[in-house]
Amino acid sequence: MKISRPPLPFKEAPMLDAYLKNKVKLPTYVDGARRAIEDSITSTLFTPLKFMSPQDAGRILSWLIQPTSARAIEITRIDFWPRFRVDEGALNAYTIEPDLIFDGQLDQEPARWIVEVKWDADLLRSQIEEQARLCARPGARTFHVSLVKTAALEAFQSPSSTIIQWYQLLSSLRRAYGQETTAGASAAWCIDAIAFLGKLGIGPFNGFAHLNLEKVQVGESYRFSRREWSLPELIDVTPSLFSLA
Repeated sequence: MKISRPPLPFKEAPMLDAYLKNKVKLPTYVDGARRAIEDSITSTLFTPLKFMSPQDAGRILSWLIQPTSARAIEITRIDFWPRFRVDEGALNAYTIEPDLIFDGQLDQEPARWIVEVKWDADLLRSQIEEQARLCARPGARTFHVSLVKTAALEAFQSPSSTIIQWYQLLSSLRRAYGQETTAGASAAWCIDAIAFLGKLGIGPFNGFAHLNLEKVQVGESYRFSRREWSLPELIDVTPSLFSLA
């Protein structure tokens, strides 16, 4: 059961332009012992979708969860930090609060996307499975999406959520921006979102070119160990049969 509460005043939502123009400090800025990160990033990136057409908002959601799919998504409602009552099987005592709920249509059928956003905190499998169970929308296909830096291994093993890392989102947005079909409000958001993630330090792995490694000359001999190791000393191989089926 969803618990309704008054929406946050619009002035409390961090503005994407303010961050990009250095008018306010980034959410990752350390202010004493407090770092207000996840909620600010969530609002900064996704509040603009509330003012877009269902098609533009759906296009952005598709870049997040299924960048290679041609399935049509339309978003008609976005809720930030909605609260749902828990059941007797939940670890939380009273309520559970995902970061985002997207309601709309997938291929003209009712659908709901539950989104959990993590920055420095770890994502737990129990959190995924409780949200997927308790925040589902009756009569609609329900999907759970986790946007994270990192997650516990068991969270990646959960079949209940699609786990997307921040650098993967950035790569997806860059691909979307390069497509000729990207236009309108979603294209403008895409440009700013790419710049914002770059300011937060999100980027692809670029290799080890920055390391000060000693150059190896071809033709010279190098000794890498003082001891000659024998294969049985290093590896104990026990034959076993397995199947991928």
